[in-house]
Amino acid sequence: GLVNHISLGTNKFIRFWESTRGLMPIVERDSPCYIKYNLHNLSFSYFISNLLHIVSDEDPIDRYWFSFPIDGTKEMYREDPIIYLVD
Repeated sequence: GLVNHISLGTNKFIRFWESTRGLMPIVERDSPCYIKYNLHNLSFSYFISNLLHIVSDEDPIDRYWFSFPIDGTKEMYREDPIIYLVD
């Protein structure tokens, strides 16, 4: 198995992506990878929200505004490097 997401302190959040297709801004290649984000005081919130979405039987799209409170997308807070997994 793979670790899906990690919270490191209040700001650092790391998320596994099976595919980066559709992420904005665009990621240079579509490959399984881990992406690190700098989410000011929201790392733990995003950790819990991702966990709830993983264990949920249905896509709780009506709660996205609550679960993921950053306007637009957290991708604006993406940090380098992106760690690509070997294909």
